[in-house]
Formats: sequence, C-alpha cells, structure tokens
Amino acid sequence: MKLGGQLYGSLCDVGTLFAIATLGFYILEWTKQVLNNEEQRAFSSFIWPLLISALLFNDGQLLGKNTVAIKDYINNVNTYVLTRTAGGVDLRAAYSKAIGVAAVRAVIGREIEACRTSSLKSARNSRVFGAGEANII
Repeated sequence: MKLGGQLYGSLCDVGTLFAIATLGFYILEWTKQVLNNEEQRAFSSFIWPLLISALLFNDGQLLGKNTVAIKDYINNVNTYVLTRTAGGVDLRAAYSKAIGVAAVRAVIGREIEACRTSSLKSARNSRVFGAGEANII
C-alpha cells in the first residue's frame, strides 16, 4: 500500500513548512546557546527537527512507508492475539448467540415496560373511581 494523492502531498508540504520553521528556531536557539557555552544541550534538541525533516523528505515517502509498516505490525499483533485467545471459539456462533440474547432482553424489557404502564393506568383508574365513589356517597 502506498500513500499518495493531493491531500497527502499537501499535508507533507505543510509539515515541511513546520519543520523548516522549527529548524529556523533551532538555529536561533543553538546560536544563543553556543554564545552562552551551552552547546551540548543544543545538539540533543536537534534530533526532533532532524527526524521530522527526514520523515517528510521526498513528499513523505519514508513517513508513508513507516506508517504502513506500523499499521501492518499492529494488525499482525491483533490477529495473533485473536487467534490465541479465540482458539476453538466459533466467532460467528458467539456473535449470533449474543445477538439472540440481546433480542430476548429487548423483548423482555418491552414486556416489563408494558406491565408497568398498564399497572400505573390501573392504579390511576382505581384512585379516580375510588375518589369518585367516596364523593357520591
């Protein structure tokens, strides 16, 4: 799989602009630290702008390859974990069973709600008729 297209190229261009701006700030900060005899720390902070520049070089081809490689690695790990943990389990049967249980629970919930609303109606009716009979007598 290869990443490409206008959107990817535009994102790489924006990333390159950010990397150039970061390198500009780095050069200013590095010059300031060299003048203050602190250049050892300045070299360690150069790693990130250098890494970003390397990843975005050549329209981000290295970034695209690394992204796809990491995605493939994660997919392989997920597949390995699923095959180890779900060994002997039929996922389709388990899914069908779960859907069936969910459907049964939904039907039971509707019936319970229907019972509650009918009992509330009957309770209201008994109060209304009971109060009306008391006023008649």
